[in-house]
Amino acid sequence: MYIEESTRAIVKERAPDALPLLDKLIDELRRGFYDPKSNSELKPYGRPFASNILLSIKEYVGTHIHPEGSEYERKVSRLKDGLKYLSEGNALNDVYETFTAILKGKFENLYLSIEERYERYYKHLHRDDYKLNFSFLSFEEQLSMMREQQAIDYIRMGIEALMRSPGLGILTVKNRLESLLLGYF
Repeated sequence: MYIEESTRAIVKERAPDALPLLDKLIDELRRGFYDPKSNSELKPYGRPFASNILLSIKEYVGTHIHPEGSEYERKVSRLKDGLKYLSEGNALNDVYETFTAILKGKFENLYLSIEERYERYYKHLHRDDYKLNFSFLSFEEQLSMMREQQAIDYIRMGIEALMRSPGLGILTVKNRLESLLLGYF
């Protein structure tokens, strides 16, 4: 898979100490979400999920970790902690569940019409820099495309936040609900 190779290459170049942890994460993604040998998904949306995780790591390392840059050691240490977090326990499954919930629109009020959902949840996404003409698609297809972009943004922003503060983890449906429940007791 090209994304695996390009992510490995940039981590090897800029943070070689983190490469074993990246390899462990790649193995976890292959075991749980997609099989590159048979080109099959082990879970629905497994390939795009894994691809977006690796692409987000690649982008983070490419943007923020420079061997000659300030705080290089601290940033590499946080990268390693973030990779450990993702490859241990149920973190990947929790992030995957949130990713698929966004794709399926489970965070929308089910009692609203499609038009009302658009006004409430998606209208703000039609900024000039993202405006494209998809009038040939049905409204439901357009909403699906917007959900897909939201799911991708969730992964990208979650990885960015994780690598900056690994101790906080990534906000998922599960840990958000747990934190809300703990707040009531």
